[in-house]
Amino acid sequence: MASTLISESTQLADQLSEPDRLISQADARIGELLETVVDTPALVLDLDKFTHNLLAMQHFCRTTSHVQLRPHCKTHKCSTIAKLQLQKGAIGVCTAKLSEAQVLLEAGVRGVLITSPQVTERKIAQLLRLSTIDPTLMVTVDSERNVLQLQAAAVAAQQHVRCLVDIEVGQRRTGVPLERAFSLVRLLAESSHTDFCGIQAYCGHLQHVKEFEERSRLSIGAMRTAAEFVAELRSLGFEVPIFTGTGTGTYDIDSRAIDSLTDIQPGSYVCMDQEYLEVQAEDAKQFSALFADNPMSVLAGVVSTNHAPEQVTLDAGLKAIYRDGPAPRVTWPAHLVDATYEWAGDEHAYLRLPKETGKSPQAGDVVLLRASHCDPTINRMRRLSVDQVRRLYLPLLADIR
Repeated sequence: MASTLISESTQLADQLSEPDRLISQADARIGELLETVVDTPALVLDLDKFTHNLLAMQHFCRTTSHVQLRPHCKTHKCSTIAKLQLQKGAIGVCTAKLSEAQVLLEAGVRGVLITSPQVTERKIAQLLRLSTIDPTLMVTVDSERNVLQLQAAAVAAQQHVRCLVDIEVGQRRTGVPLERAFSLVRLLAESSHTDFCGIQAYCGHLQHVKEFEERSRLSIGAMRTAAEFVAELRSLGFEVPIFTGTGTGTYDIDSRAIDSLTDIQPGSYVCMDQEYLEVQAEDAKQFSALFADNPMSVLAGVVSTNHAPEQVTLDAGLKAIYRDGPAPRVTWPAHLVDATYEWAGDEHAYLRLPKETGKSPQAGDVVLLRASHCDPTINRMRRLSVDQVRRLYLPLLADIR
């Protein structure tokens, strides 16, 4: 697999969307050191680590389990990366929002599943418009009212809406409770202009349970309940072509334990973050034993050294790095990896320096930080600077909004 990762990492530039081609062709900074050409704060995506993770998840699905990959784009927010995931074997992609699906469809991506219900008249009208671009577009539902809304709008537009029933598996966020799920499936299947395509069950609340055995116990219990419901539907004559769910924290657990699961929806695996680094994988290994631990970093600049050598001030505060979970950690330069990051407002952060640091950072120096939570951190910025050995390889647009 290692040779495959090395050879395929060189193909990224040939698989760009047109806007990214225009950016890269016009950018004279390609090949220059990041710290000299990229303004801070900035998102940085390590090409080799990113490629490793992208291929590692696809390799797992292809060789280790029966499931297929339907990755979630709410993490990387980039249509170019979505296209790469499809080119490497994903059967489709997921979005959380209708607006994200629109960007992907306009960029030529097909096979999109919107994993949250769309319940307003305006969004339903837009959903139907997007379905004319891609008839394979799917959306989740979790209430009879929403099914009736979709049915009425689809009849008026003389279209069909492809739907998955989202069922509640413990998170209490979206999803119909199991005791009401059968009547919802029946309504969906019997309505003339809505098509029942399957079941979604996602345990988002279990993805970061640190202990592997505990995470396994909880996730398998929840997903088996969903699997039993799928089996019941099939025994009653319903076709259930899709049974989808799971995430980066439980992709291997659920895939191996749930035979009826058809595809999985991990998202964070291509970027990773500090929160996932602290999650235990199988055999007491950390996730970094399976995936490169920080393909996505935040490049932050030192803007004040008045309190050195105890601390310096960075330009990456709450507006640059989402505050959720453990604090960000320095990953480069090596002599600062034991420094401690602390948020210091919207624009700034403290970098507390250990006594053994040696040479303190100077104003204008930069550090790479592993973010606490990759998804909302990426959502804060509009561009990813892809680097290889800390040299600018390619700017990408984080265009999925």
